[in-house]
Amino acid sequence: MIGSSTLAAFQDMLKQRNLPSGDVYSAENKFRFGNGALETATQSVWLPVGLNGKYGLIEADIISGSAPLLLGRPTSEKLNVHLDFQNNKIKFLDMGSQDMHANVRSWPDRYRSYAVPS
Repeated sequence: MIGSSTLAAFQDMLKQRNLPSGDVYSAENKFRFGNGALETATQSVWLPVGLNGKYGLIEADIISGSAPLLLGRPTSEKLNVHLDFQNNKIKFLDMGSQDMHANVRSWPDRYRSYAVPS
């Protein structure tokens, strides 16, 4: 899933690089968050992504607000993601273990989250 304002910023970045910005389509999915809040997504998007020299599409439901792109278990399994929070490391695809860090160059403080090295 991805927040609509986060998606808009991501699409702007892709457009600035003359890359396709993803195909949005109608879809309905309901989500319940840890704080009990409910959200219904009425649209989804196929986002073009590149990781470690490999390119593909990630399907994400669009919710309101500024939620970062959150990968579900099926996507994480396809990317062979291994998270090691004790040592602050992430491993995916064919990459070796990398440090996780806040991607401070791309987003304001309120959007900081763990991200792969850039």
